[in-house]
Amino acid sequence: MGRHLALPWTLLLLQSFGRDGVALNVTSNDTGNFITGQDIILNINYNTVKNGTVSWSINSTVRAKWIQSCNSSDISPSYIQKLVLFDKGSLRITGTSATDEGPYTVTVSAIDEMDSSLTFMVTFYDKVESVSINSSVAEVKEGVTPLVKLTCTALKGNGEATWQWTGGPLNITNGFFLLDGNKTLQINQPKRTNAGNYTCTITNPVSSAKGDYTLNVSSSSSSSLSPGAIARNVIVSVLGAVLLIGIIV
Repeated sequence: MGRHLALPWTLLLLQSFGRDGVALNVTSNDTGNFITGQDIILNINYNTVKNGTVSWSINSTVRAKWIQSCNSSDISPSYIQKLVLFDKGSLRITGTSATDEGPYTVTVSAIDEMDSSLTFMVTFYDKVESVSINSSVAEVKEGVTPLVKLTCTALKGNGEATWQWTGGPLNITNGFFLLDGNKTLQINQPKRTNAGNYTCTITNPVSSAKGDYTLNVSSSSSSSLSPGAIARNVIVSVLGAVLLIGIIV
């Protein structure tokens, strides 16, 4: 009986996909973005019928391992008080600070299968809070006020600013200009048609908040008369009344 030799491509398939024909692959729905001070939770999923080992590296240094065969964890002494492995190797870190930012790489390995790795870039963001809009002009008059600036700020947190006008999108062709990274809305030659409710929303990967401002634009003709003009009007009215009385008498 002849001897059967394994073809090169057969060996390659066994190395790549294992003897069960399924490639080991680690996945996650988590992004790595967290609110400042929040626990880091990185859930992972992977498919293997063999006993696997899950290793976590933080800033390129292995800090924790989960061994499926004995359902046990091996955690670095510097992380023993804050790092927990759960649910087949998912990671949780409590008591976080800015020093916990950086690359987190998980590697899953199993006998007769190629290792699979996934890296999360852990980043902290302050939660956006108390967004407000301030106007550069207290009283805006059509035909008199050359421009008005509406500036959007957040008491805490930072992010990208977007604007809405009376509940709809902002049409920048209507004399609107966005400045300072979209944080400032400038309206040149404001008209009464520019009046309405303006909303600014500041958004970052973990939060968003909005503020509102009602812009009133009055007509220049509604402005009050100067004291001199009022005095002239009074004199004219008095003289007119005297002449009328003289005619009647």
